[in-house]
Amino acid sequence: MNIEYIKSILKYDKKTGNLIWKITNRRMKAGKVAGNIRKDGYIGIGLNGKHYLAHRIIWFITHNSFPKNQIDHINHIRSDNRIENLREVNNSENQKNQRKGKTHQMGVFWRENRQKWMAYISSHNKRYYLGSFANFNDAVKARKKGEVKYGFHINHGN
Repeated sequence: MNIEYIKSILKYDKKTGNLIWKITNRRMKAGKVAGNIRKDGYIGIGLNGKHYLAHRIIWFITHNSFPKNQIDHINHIRSDNRIENLREVNNSENQKNQRKGKTHQMGVFWRENRQKWMAYISSHNKRYYLGSFANFNDAVKARKKGEVKYGFHINHGN
């Protein structure tokens, strides 16, 4: 797919992060927002019988080439495709901007046999032990220090 073709059928609205159809045919209408939110929260767009992720098309339009790596949504909102919310990262960097789960603090767990909170961090396919703590908040502080030391994104775990 070439950049001229994409730009001839889609307009990128930098303010909203939306792609807007420039043409009308059976399935699309000029002026309407392109794509649909998928079950995983990303916006998908069908073009010429293929499915694309909107953020990758936006990257293509903005940088004149498809990203070689992954695109990270900095604020964790998968449908927010404003260019300032997108950055190209490798898998390791993308994992460093991961949200914590709903029921735990990422990198902190209770070790029943020691009756202590354990803190760890994984970076570049290695797991680093950050200490064991009687107090949960101390383990969280150790984890946060580890995130700074190992270069995790400021949004990591938020």
